[in-house]
Amino acid sequence: MDPQKTGLGWLITAAILWGTLGISVRGWQSLQDTSGVMVGFWRLTLAVPLLWGWLLRSRAWRPIQGSHWLWLGLYALMMAGYQITTVEAIARVGVAVAILLAICLSPVVVVILAVLFLGEKLTRRVLLGGLLAITGAACLVNWDPDITFHPLGILFGLGSALCYGVIILCSRRVAGSYHPIQVLSISFSLSALLLLPFLFTAADELPNSWLAWGYALYMALVPTVLAYACFLKGIQYSTATLASLVTLLEPLIATLFAWILFGESLSLWSGLGGMLLVSSVVWMQQPSATQSPASSDQYKEPLTIRS
Repeated sequence: MDPQKTGLGWLITAAILWGTLGISVRGWQSLQDTSGVMVGFWRLTLAVPLLWGWLLRSRAWRPIQGSHWLWLGLYALMMAGYQITTVEAIARVGVAVAILLAICLSPVVVVILAVLFLGEKLTRRVLLGGLLAITGAACLVNWDPDITFHPLGILFGLGSALCYGVIILCSRRVAGSYHPIQVLSISFSLSALLLLPFLFTAADELPNSWLAWGYALYMALVPTVLAYACFLKGIQYSTATLASLVTLLEPLIATLFAWILFGESLSLWSGLGGMLLVSSVVWMQQPSATQSPASSDQYKEPLTIRS
């Protein structure tokens, strides 16, 4: 199969799985008051044993090269930072602006960092398609007419975009050298440790029922372990820039799930934004827009669980 199509398939699968995160969070928070930071903590913490179990069973461990420890450490730091900055941004400027800053500005961050640190080159097709995709994603945001643009909230939102962008950059840097589960096992373990102090300040936010634990486990398995594994697999066959733009499909998937499962209204702007987003991603995936980053050390192990 064409590596470009293979990578796109993995990235779209990741976006679909990420799009289900809101279902589990919404279900959990309907049962008890749970802060966003604690949602992020349990999401990563419960994912860690699942990841290490998968890694040990698959026997896919490879020795980490010295410089790659820095990238994995940075990945972990940014993952923890993303949980905190996103929550703080939502608390100050609302969900709409926080999502707009975190999701829609992160490709801009990735473009700058990818050019500076990965040597990626932009084509006019990717640049124009990226602007259209970001515009489409922005149309999916439900704006609150009474929204307040708190300066500190904007700053946290920009920090969230930076963290998300660096996560994608780190993913691209190590994706071809190790099994995705190895990368996630190490980085998520470190991220959970960084967020551990928050547990001592919110011990009453433990899942308080079997159903709450079910939502938490789903959140750890599907939109975390499986989604990030698919993303790391897909980014092996894509540039960081294109991967960041394909992840803009996540808010579209989340919007569709909210419409189907919870009966939330789907506005004309949301529909137009979704069509613009999908068409932009498809257009950018044309051969002239992509530059395959395949390298000689690319990790070829298929993403399967060995029995």
